[in-house]
Amino acid sequence: MATARRFCITPLFFAPSRWLSAGLLLLCLACAGPEEDSVVTTPGPPLDLDRSELFNFITTGDPQRQQPVGTLPSDPFYGSWQLFPGPAGNADEFHDKRLGLATHGRWVTVYVNPTAEQAIRAHLSAVAEAGGEIPAVDMPDGSIIVKVNYPNINEPGVIARSDAPAVLTVLYKPGNGLCQSGATFNGSVCLGGGWMWAFYGIDAPHLPRDVFDKFVGENAGAFCINCHDPAFHNDYLRGLERLSRNLAHGQRPTRDPAPPPSIDDADPLCKVPQLSSVLPSDVAVDPLSLPAEQRQRLFDCFSWRAFVALNWPADRAQRGRPDSGVAFGDFSDRRETVWETYKATYELFQPQDADWDPTDPQNPASQFNAPRPVPASCQSMEEEGPNRPVMSMISKSNSRFDDTPPDVANETGQAFAGQFGTLTDRNGNLARYQVLFNETEFDFLRPSAITKDLTPGGPGGGQDVYFPDGSLEVKAAWKILCTPQDVAAGSCTVADDIDTFYRRQVYLYDAASDHCETSQVGLIGLHLITKTFWAPQWIWGTFEHVNNVPPAGQSGDGYSFFDASCKPQPGHFPVVACSAQPFLAPEGKADPCCPNALLNRWPDIGFGSRPNQLTRLDPIDGSDLNSAFQALMAAKNPVFGNYALVRTQWPLHGRRPMAAGQPLPVNMELCGSQQDDSSNPLRGDEGSKKDPSCYTAIPEFSRNSVIESFMTTYVADQAGDVHQVSNRSCMGCHKAGTDFSYIWLDAVEQIVPIAP
Repeated sequence: MATARRFCITPLFFAPSRWLSAGLLLLCLACAGPEEDSVVTTPGPPLDLDRSELFNFITTGDPQRQQPVGTLPSDPFYGSWQLFPGPAGNADEFHDKRLGLATHGRWVTVYVNPTAEQAIRAHLSAVAEAGGEIPAVDMPDGSIIVKVNYPNINEPGVIARSDAPAVLTVLYKPGNGLCQSGATFNGSVCLGGGWMWAFYGIDAPHLPRDVFDKFVGENAGAFCINCHDPAFHNDYLRGLERLSRNLAHGQRPTRDPAPPPSIDDADPLCKVPQLSSVLPSDVAVDPLSLPAEQRQRLFDCFSWRAFVALNWPADRAQRGRPDSGVAFGDFSDRRETVWETYKATYELFQPQDADWDPTDPQNPASQFNAPRPVPASCQSMEEEGPNRPVMSMISKSNSRFDDTPPDVANETGQAFAGQFGTLTDRNGNLARYQVLFNETEFDFLRPSAITKDLTPGGPGGGQDVYFPDGSLEVKAAWKILCTPQDVAAGSCTVADDIDTFYRRQVYLYDAASDHCETSQVGLIGLHLITKTFWAPQWIWGTFEHVNNVPPAGQSGDGYSFFDASCKPQPGHFPVVACSAQPFLAPEGKADPCCPNALLNRWPDIGFGSRPNQLTRLDPIDGSDLNSAFQALMAAKNPVFGNYALVRTQWPLHGRRPMAAGQPLPVNMELCGSQQDDSSNPLRGDEGSKKDPSCYTAIPEFSRNSVIESFMTTYVADQAGDVHQVSNRSCMGCHKAGTDFSYIWLDAVEQIVPIAP
């Protein structure tokens, strides 16, 4: 059997590099040797392999060799395949920046079989010839992607990859119309494309095979679709997506307006903080026109102004607008905040209805100002409290664990937990989430919400889709509130100080059972995401309730997601330190007191049954604006004094400077270095004059403890001391979305049928 030619794609799967150019990439693709070596003669796998045969094939090359599932041979067959995205000589290949992501362990090495390798070559060649466009990826039948998941070495104070893998995650495209998800999102096209997914636990003490294979292996389709659907057909390799965008970047003509917006703002840095119902449309100046030390404050000022305006009492007659005649904080007569009157995803998208068309004027969904609809089971409760929002998005998997075909998860998992994780407070209650958008985004999304045209990636599967400036998305996190009476009745363990929360009476809706109930919830987290001229990669402001969690390394009482009496117990579990805790540990194998660790993902435990122990890894910042805005808001309504701006993430060099009067192109490539280093001649003010071709996410990491709870990893400093840190950010995750948005993916997953 001839060996496939190895191709040397620059390793961007972990750290995309700003110096990558089309010429370098094409040169790299050609670096493998003479043309006669380029023909791949290794045959692809037979089609229609079941899980056992697939494991036999990827480990031995023979579907019938009877390799025991869960046991790897010393030289597995997939080891002869191409590493993606590049050769094995670079240690970064084995140090994934997504360390701690639930679904793929602490280190991940990716292999692609010759069939997939040839398709990747062809795709990159097509991108290089497309003049800035990115053709859709459609891997051929017989493609296989193997992700080898490695745990941390189980020793105190050690951060290193174990030599032995713990799990193999396999994506396999067998053809013949397979629809592993068992469901469709538009009545004709299978959600999940033609791929099947298989998880294989490699024999290890912390992964009992009987539970692992039943829970994960038989429901892999539902879990994997959650992450892989951004690419529509699920031909999803993050490194390939990055390579494609970087390659197209230098060829793409600009379609952007020449003049920047003119904004009349005498105080763009909030030197005199004020409360106003006016929502800011953008920062008032080019951030590069300010000294480096003032740029963060410029965007933190924007975030605070947006928070105040969006939490203003809403106009009763028009959704999405403030009532400027009412004072901030006046929520008498069941008033809502402005952002709560934005459109929830399910109001515009009904993917289970094949005939759904929100562009039809006869459909109430065609109007942004239409009344908020509810499911039929909630409608019967309307007399108890009309106009309540519906919350169905919770941090759980919606897959069944019996012998029926698995459901597609219709409720997106809590951020960075995939469909494995939950976020549970000290009372054992799951956190609840909402995704909403403003009228500007509603008008843009409406044509793509017709079910027969709907894809998880947006129009055309998400190729070359750009949201208009002024688009605004909100992601909110809530907790069910418990009173002293609830504690006395035994339904709660800890009483919440409910007077410190912004509160709502809501409908809690379970789509799987079509069950609706009412509950009082308190706001614990808020993402405000705005696309603007000076931030075409969006401005990402994130706020939290101050009593969610303590800073890492500190303790104390009164936190919703931290119990001071819960301390890690090395020696009582199979792990000797929290840094070595298995990423898929079932009951009895995981230490529930390890901070920011995934729990509650196994059916023998029960989703949401164990409280999560969370800490704050990114200090609350806010450019010294927090105390001033908190005091102003608290003077009007005390509850708002309990919300703080954690961070605002923004794009440095979001647009490329050009000559006066010329369009300012959007930089599409994320820089390899994510530091605002003004002393570097290629960065900062001087760098702006040299036409840098990439943008930088500032700050590099940004974690909301109740929205990106598990976005963490362990690192060792130069002294060898181990620390837990946040390891991803809003912009870093959403870069793989459609123009930084996952709204269409949310649409096909968050299925909330509404009453006629």
